[in-house]
Amino acid sequence: MEHISSLALPRFVIAGASSGSGKSTLTLALIEALHRRGYRPLPWKVGPDYIDPGHLSAAAGLACRNLDPVLMGEAGMVSSFIGHCNEACRKEPKSLAVIEGVMGLFDGRGGLSSEGSTASVAKSLSAPVIVVIDAGAAAQTAGAVALGMQQFDPDCPVAGFIANRIGSDRHFSMVRRAVEGATGLPVLGWLPKSSMPSMPERHLGLVAAWEEEGRQRLSSLLRILGDAAAEHIDLDALLAIAASASSLTPIRGESVDGIDISGSSGGKADRAVAGIGTDTPSPCIAVAMDDAFHFYYQDNLDMLESLGARIVPFSPLSASRLPDGCDGVYIGGGYPELHAERLSANRTMIESIRAASFDNMPIYAECGGLMYLCRRLFVGGKGYPMVGLFDTEIEMGNKLSALGYHKARTLRPSVIGPAGMELVGHIYRWSNMVKGPSETEWLFRLDKEGTIGFDGLSVRRSTAAYLHLHFTGVPEPARHLVAACREYRQSRSKHDEQ
Repeated sequence: MEHISSLALPRFVIAGASSGSGKSTLTLALIEALHRRGYRPLPWKVGPDYIDPGHLSAAAGLACRNLDPVLMGEAGMVSSFIGHCNEACRKEPKSLAVIEGVMGLFDGRGGLSSEGSTASVAKSLSAPVIVVIDAGAAAQTAGAVALGMQQFDPDCPVAGFIANRIGSDRHFSMVRRAVEGATGLPVLGWLPKSSMPSMPERHLGLVAAWEEEGRQRLSSLLRILGDAAAEHIDLDALLAIAASASSLTPIRGESVDGIDISGSSGGKADRAVAGIGTDTPSPCIAVAMDDAFHFYYQDNLDMLESLGARIVPFSPLSASRLPDGCDGVYIGGGYPELHAERLSANRTMIESIRAASFDNMPIYAECGGLMYLCRRLFVGGKGYPMVGLFDTEIEMGNKLSALGYHKARTLRPSVIGPAGMELVGHIYRWSNMVKGPSETEWLFRLDKEGTIGFDGLSVRRSTAAYLHLHFTGVPEPARHLVAACREYRQSRSKHDEQ
């Protein structure tokens, strides 16, 4: 991705008064409808979520990227947005950015702040906001809700509304009159209450688009939503609002939770670290991608490649071993608990990963990857033997165990960096360690708004944690991981020559 100084691409944000108001449904409907009109929607998702970006990627046919100023820093977020949008625009002039918000429009970090909220992102990106109003059981009250959304933050660029769960033309007429009368802003259209299929859900959100059930439902959903948007939404008015977005320029000098990232270049990274040069062949990193593991930020994979790594996908579920010639392993989050029996039964893959770890190959895992690399995973009271790199057991619960952004400080060196490194990440888990290490053995000291905790395991050159990192904000872990993989490749090459 080239460095670009400014952005004039049409763009808009879809926001709501709360989760469940219809943001995802409306965003998918607009992506499909705009596709049919010959436009190329570029999908973006506010916040640290993994599931919605999967659906937006599938609908748009392009990788959806996250916009999270807490994880990325405002400068990193804006730079990533400008660069990728301009790159897309050079390929297709009729591109425009479609940004799905998170939670309610003004809901930010910790629930008491607008930091990281959809409103804050819209202001940072100079992107007009279209608010979806859930009017399923309202008419005149929809005007009061819309007025509050318009006036709560006068600097938030609310530009219009779309009504959701409308029962009839007459119902829409009442809602439209109430909203436009209260705000003076246009209501661009509506989506009907009836005949709207929904995506199946589970504990981390919607069923993923890459799963068979998700693919089938999404295909059907897009056809219906595209028809509804084409019939009931004024797309010309929406496009005019998108085109009204002012020019956007990068922000210089930024920090993520007090960590200086001014040299991070918003997603680019210097290749050299720890004295490891770049004159050796590109290291190959095997990335777990299947129904069990699929939670990755696209920017993270891009950064690994920008640092010189080659990404090769593999499946812990179905492959018999790690890809030949790989120099490192990256196992992201996902749903290993839904596939615990198959993962446990694939003993040749387990032995391949164990052998790689004992050979000091760099291995990095997050959340679901951590669960896979532990000794045993308990699901519904039944224990499934896993890879066993870490002498701990994980038990799936029936309720959310931890959620939110955390500052993290490394307590000892690992494959992602030295002791004393300061990071910021996000945790969202339904599982717990039945047997964890002693306090002195943890990798991270966590700080969530003054609440202290610990996370992360490391043995040899294998590292895993519940904490999800976004490399745009703090790229040091990516630099160290790629450097370690390059070093492993060098040592392997020297061994082969002997």
